[in-house]
Amino acid sequence: MGFEASFHRSEYKGLPQGLELSTRIQTPEGAEDILADLHGSGLPLEKRNIIRDYALVVQRQSQRKNDELDIRRTGYSLHLLPDVEDELPNAFVEEAYEFALEHGQILKHSTVSDQGAKSVNEIVWKLPAQDEGRAFVMKLIPKEKVPTPEHELRILQRANMLGLPAPRALGMMKVGEEDFLLMEFASGRSGQDIWPKLEAEGWSPEEIEAGKQEVERQLKELALAYRTYMFLDKPWYIKDTLLTMDGHKITHVFPIDFERAHAYNPDKPDKIRSTPPPPKV
Repeated sequence: MGFEASFHRSEYKGLPQGLELSTRIQTPEGAEDILADLHGSGLPLEKRNIIRDYALVVQRQSQRKNDELDIRRTGYSLHLLPDVEDELPNAFVEEAYEFALEHGQILKHSTVSDQGAKSVNEIVWKLPAQDEGRAFVMKLIPKEKVPTPEHELRILQRANMLGLPAPRALGMMKVGEEDFLLMEFASGRSGQDIWPKLEAEGWSPEEIEAGKQEVERQLKELALAYRTYMFLDKPWYIKDTLLTMDGHKITHVFPIDFERAHAYNPDKPDKIRSTPPPPKV
């Protein structure tokens, strides 16, 4: 039994186990209860430290909500995490949605044809060159995939606090009835439908097979890190990653799209796929 399985299935004296632990530790109240029972749990020091560190992150995140900034403008509102306002251009804060549409590159469209927020899924926009060309993303929140609009924001915020690989969260924007997640842009090539594209670009079958093995290896490492340190899981699919390449070699796999993240169940872990799932019959 590996560390991940043994960690989540140990006998915790006075502590919830498995899915119950993963679920309860995600709330400030649950984290407080777990911290209170942790000292007398009899767990090895390493396991106590992992639980304590994440419980404290959950509490700090809740405590810092008072430092978050709400900005209301005609037609939209911004909700920014602490210390983010100074990083954004004044024009964006004053006219956020219009600024992004004018200066940004629209990456994805929905099937809705009308104008406005519903017609845009994802926008990338960059600061001027004098600001080192930093880029940011506005991503439409898929309401059918999340329990609350800020679900993915809070997961990214906690991952950032722990230093796990994840896009840096900045805040939220609401336009009409639609909610957008604001993030720093992460570079890399989308893993969506990547293997046919690489084949068309001249990658050999051996290079593609080596790439698939490397992606799967790194996806397993990412899954282990999130299951262990954040008690979270999600479908670990290549389509939800950004890939860095050196010639015909994949060197780095970066996770994106955490809207389907949920409390980790060690008895029913999510799938890890370096290739698309087979089509449903």
